[in-house]
Amino acid sequence: MTPGKADGAHRVDDPQVEIDQSVILSEIATLELNDAAGQSTEKRKAERNRRKKVNARKNKAEKARQEFEEQEMLGSVSQDAKIPSSVGSGKTSKSLASDCFDGSSSIDCVVGSSALAQEKTKVPEKVSGFSPHKISKKATEVLREAPLMKCGLNWLLKEAFFMSLNEEKKNVLMSLHSHCSCNENPCRETTLMKIYDVNSFDIVNDKPERTNYIYHFASRINHECLPNMARGNTKNGDLVFSAVRDIERGGELAAFYQVPFGTTLARRKILLSKYGFTYINKVLNRCGEILKYSPWIIANESGSEILNKPTLEEMQTAKQVESWFKSVSQAAEKAEEDMTIAISIDLLRSQSTQERRHLIVENTVQIFDDFLRRNNPYELSDEVISAYRYRATILTFRAAKQVFDNMGREMGISPEEF
Repeated sequence: MTPGKADGAHRVDDPQVEIDQSVILSEIATLELNDAAGQSTEKRKAERNRRKKVNARKNKAEKARQEFEEQEMLGSVSQDAKIPSSVGSGKTSKSLASDCFDGSSSIDCVVGSSALAQEKTKVPEKVSGFSPHKISKKATEVLREAPLMKCGLNWLLKEAFFMSLNEEKKNVLMSLHSHCSCNENPCRETTLMKIYDVNSFDIVNDKPERTNYIYHFASRINHECLPNMARGNTKNGDLVFSAVRDIERGGELAAFYQVPFGTTLARRKILLSKYGFTYINKVLNRCGEILKYSPWIIANESGSEILNKPTLEEMQTAKQVESWFKSVSQAAEKAEEDMTIAISIDLLRSQSTQERRHLIVENTVQIFDDFLRRNNPYELSDEVISAYRYRATILTFRAAKQVFDNMGREMGISPEEF
């Protein structure tokens, strides 16, 4: 037996005992750390699972909400409704709900009572590539047309442009379908407002502001979920349609009205709000099909004959209208500058009250109204001026409120109701 040892056990003061105890303590600490790490990992897994479940519930709720909104929206229209033809067309109404494509597609179009649909748009006699014994092959240019009215988005400018048209073009434009979008009772839109937006096409160009024009033939083309034409436009605003499949001579031309992007629900809402109908479309959810009908293509600047090209006299008249509108815009800017000064002076003098602020807005609108009635070479009606005044009042009030809020912040004045 080794001295100092008994029955194979180390003495308490033996260094080996201290080493063994140190190892044991180290192992215990390691086990505790591993156990804590394991618990932390379990917690992270549990938290991830919890978040997944929460997100799944949120996604399910959002999907249910969208489906509910969609059903509510679709419930307001009838699949069997008939679409009115163009005013004065004398042709039988067509049901867009039936055979939206060729009877074999997985699409249903649901039509509202005020849906935009015109008489069947036949290929015009002048269109290149068409004769009594020919068909238009895929990718053939079908229609190239200049705008009836080429103006900006301002309604006053549009009304003046309309009044400058000859009687024939006025009648063409007035025969188009109309649809109120203001959702007010009584309606606050003029006759032109109800016609222009629902029949116009957005134009893609290098300008930052949105541009939309209205056309003689193109504005009569019906909507289809899978149309036989794709559209583009030149930098000059001419609308160009090309066949995406063969079209027999005399066949109906059809296009996709809106921007084919965004969610299906968003596209349906736009169609229902702007045109008065919507659709159930399973095909255009596929990216390839959507891109095929994308209207956002700058067309070739040259091609087939341009229909309804403006005459030299009409172009000169258009310049005169633009010049008149420029003077009107300058008068409006001057009135707004005076309004800003009046609001600022009242604040600086501590005389600003809600009654005085509203009076300043009312006087500003009245000054512009008086100017417009004195400078009315295009004989805008009282209905048009009153409708424009209503819109101008809303915009002027917003501008005045912004001036008041900004000035108040700069002067350290407590916010108050405008």
